[in-house]
Amino acid sequence: MTRPDFPRVVAFGGSAGVRRILAGLAACMRGDEVDRQRELLTAVVAGTASVEEAERLVGHCACVVPASSEEGAQRRAHPEALRRIINADVIVAIANDIVVDVKPILGVGGIAATLAAVVAPRVFVAPPERIAPLLPIYRRPPALASFFDRVLLDPGETPDALALARAILHVVRPDRVCGSPLLDRTA
Repeated sequence: MTRPDFPRVVAFGGSAGVRRILAGLAACMRGDEVDRQRELLTAVVAGTASVEEAERLVGHCACVVPASSEEGAQRRAHPEALRRIINADVIVAIANDIVVDVKPILGVGGIAATLAAVVAPRVFVAPPERIAPLLPIYRRPPALASFFDRVLLDPGETPDALALARAILHVVRPDRVCGSPLLDRTA
């Protein structure tokens, strides 16, 4: 069973959240080969030092790409990270701590500008208990508002392991949600 219309997803942020997003999306692709999953699902991590840990968490269902392969203050974006962001159908960031999980990726030269320029939906997934402090940020253009145009509440660890994946798919293709007959029919 193949999903030629399954969206290309780029995710970055906290490792546990990214693992939940990508594993959930991979489960929605039931039947697709691992190579296809790794082409459609991408985790962008802050640097090459983070790649090994991220591959251990999501490598079975997604490609892991460093935001930069350079060290130091003047880091340039890794070309593959930029290519995947530019070609994404949806970009998702999930963070328990924005400063630790998201800002290091946005601080890589080229990532923030590319993210702000893409036309794909850019979704920030926030824990419900932290959404109130985030709301003022989304009213001011200089902060995260120029990078993300939607906010989803993170359902957390729920009995429905695919809830977050379904919410992300609904942003891109409301008519084709994981678990619905429209997405799960055989080709």
